[in-house]
Amino acid sequence: MPTLQVQTREKASTAAANRLRGEGHLPMALLSKTAGTRMIVAPRADIKSVLNAVEGLTMFDVKVDAESETRVILKDVQRDPVSRRVTHITLQEIAQDDVINVPIPVRIVGEPRAVAKRAATLIKPVNELKVKAKVADLPDEILVDISKLKQNDRVTVGMLDYPALNFLTSKDTVIAATKQLRGMTDYKDEEETPAAE
Repeated sequence: MPTLQVQTREKASTAAANRLRGEGHLPMALLSKTAGTRMIVAPRADIKSVLNAVEGLTMFDVKVDAESETRVILKDVQRDPVSRRVTHITLQEIAQDDVINVPIPVRIVGEPRAVAKRAATLIKPVNELKVKAKVADLPDEILVDISKLKQNDRVTVGMLDYPALNFLTSKDTVIAATKQLRGMTDYKDEEETPAAE
């Protein structure tokens, strides 16, 4: 697991934070159960490198100054409303037994035959799901196999098999669906039509 080296920053004023951003650094906050909220900073390039090395759930190690490493999860990202450039990050210190609320990335695998035959289009309305679970039980991602979906079919949160996760969205939330659009063939009729001799 990658480690991000950070330093403590004393000043929390807007001017001080803007000065750090201008120097190529990113102001951050580290939420700790024992030390409260700590103001930290790291070079943007280092942060980008660590985040690029993380697959799925954004969890990595942080070393503050000369202290020992601590495991953290990405809690919040603030962006400039115009440029969409990241302006601040909040990290949360975690332990294996902690129960936390966190978004987990969704990865769709497989291809429905109706989509492959161009009889339906695939709709993927969500790319992550918020869950409540023990850190030790958190998967890097939620895999959803859609290969068995038929035409005008769907997969919802209630159909997922992740017993250790408490999903914080409705069981009826659609994760993936196939929809027959105007002009597309009726796949069921096509399948049932006997081949010409």
